[in-house]
Amino acid sequence: MKRSIQGYEGTGSEYESYQEKLTNRPTTWKQVDYSALPPDEYLKRKRTEQIKVYLVTYIAYSLIHFERVFWSLSKSYLKTGPYKEYFTTSVLSSFDFAELIAYSIFLYLSGIIGDNFDQRRVLTWAYLGLGTVFFMLGLPGFMDLSSGFWYYYFILVMILIGALNAMLWPSFISIVGHWFPKSSRGFLAGLWSTCNNTGNILGIQLGAGLLTIFGDNWQWLLVTISLLVYAWAGVIYFFLVPEPDLIGISVKEKSSSKDSEVESQNTSVSSGDDNHVDQGHSISFW
Repeated sequence: MKRSIQGYEGTGSEYESYQEKLTNRPTTWKQVDYSALPPDEYLKRKRTEQIKVYLVTYIAYSLIHFERVFWSLSKSYLKTGPYKEYFTTSVLSSFDFAELIAYSIFLYLSGIIGDNFDQRRVLTWAYLGLGTVFFMLGLPGFMDLSSGFWYYYFILVMILIGALNAMLWPSFISIVGHWFPKSSRGFLAGLWSTCNNTGNILGIQLGAGLLTIFGDNWQWLLVTISLLVYAWAGVIYFFLVPEPDLIGISVKEKSSSKDSEVESQNTSVSSGDDNHVDQGHSISFW
């Protein structure tokens, strides 16, 4: 028997799975259901939510590139500072190698995790973890680095950074895909990918400015990005909606005239009509 909840119709396990998603929503939007709004207000709210999702995810990934720039600046101080004999170019490159290997391995696993767990929670925990390991990366700057222990410490921290970084890209791309139709998904995903360059450009400017304040204390760069990432973990948890149907918003693909005719006939005989059917356009961002 088909059952309906917040504009979603399904049977058996599909309905129960969707109902569980609704139950586990955060309190900031747990009681929200925009499907009952008048059409004009509904479309306005839909666009607002799409913009919000786009900006939250865009800024979130830009912050990760801040850290990469900050770490690059920090390495230049390690190579020329009082412990330069311990941090040669080959040693520093081995740190980056450890991160990249971990990233490539966990990138596959993270896609599976993102498909099977709440992506909002996956990203929240990933950002909390990254905030911690970024702080750990800067922590040696407050210590005496003449011990060989720190080589293995940096290797371990870089592996953790690579593993946690791998959790981000698949989930972000999936969320952006949920919120926009195929007709504009490629364009918007390409535009979203500019967050890499945005993070690098803004990161180098911010990093240079902070170094004028902190001087040779490179560790404060990583403490700063750690705090920013912690803060954005809260933004993700409370404000990022991973799927539009969780708040009663429908993102429908452009369909053929025959499909539209059949859908119209089905809707006319259904007891649970959806009052907000997106109109087909040649290109639609919404």
